[in-house]
Amino acid sequence: MKTHETREAWFGAAVKKLRKIFKDFGYDLPKLRIGCGWPVLGRECLGECHPKENSKDKTYEIFISPKLDSPVFLLAVMIHELCHAVVGVDIGHKKPWDKMMETVGMVGTHTAFYAGEELRAKLVRISKKLGSYPHASLMIGKKPLRDKETFDLEHDARREEDQLQNLEEKHGDQSRLPGDHDAV
Repeated sequence: MKTHETREAWFGAAVKKLRKIFKDFGYDLPKLRIGCGWPVLGRECLGECHPKENSKDKTYEIFISPKLDSPVFLLAVMIHELCHAVVGVDIGHKKPWDKMMETVGMVGTHTAFYAGEELRAKLVRISKKLGSYPHASLMIGKKPLRDKETFDLEHDARREEDQLQNLEEKHGDQSRLPGDHDAV
């Protein structure tokens, strides 16, 4: 397990791992950057992908909400936004994007999505390899921000740990994905 000093370093390492998932289904990730920040669409939005045409150097810019700090859930939100970058932001949540989400293992609707069982197992292994996300959920006032309709951060974190323990008991330590040779 590696530790990352910055959120951006963690995101960069995560993209390297997620790139393989997309490649396995015949998709190449475009040039992109991922950072932590409030999406333009508002604080209830979990992530946002900006088209390359909006960037001076023609790079897709993805922002992940600072209210998130659960690594597996972050990876799922990243996959959602990476699908936008691959099919084109202008497609929105229409059929090509929906098909890609389903192909890579995401289920649900565009506002209430989650990783299917097989993808979630991969994301748990990736999160273990990445180590902790160097961030704490941003608090406004005295309450942490949460989107109660789609997830509960504390429950999600406990579920990640339980699933990881179950995977290790069932299959041994599988922190490396098949074909995963890059050092993170």
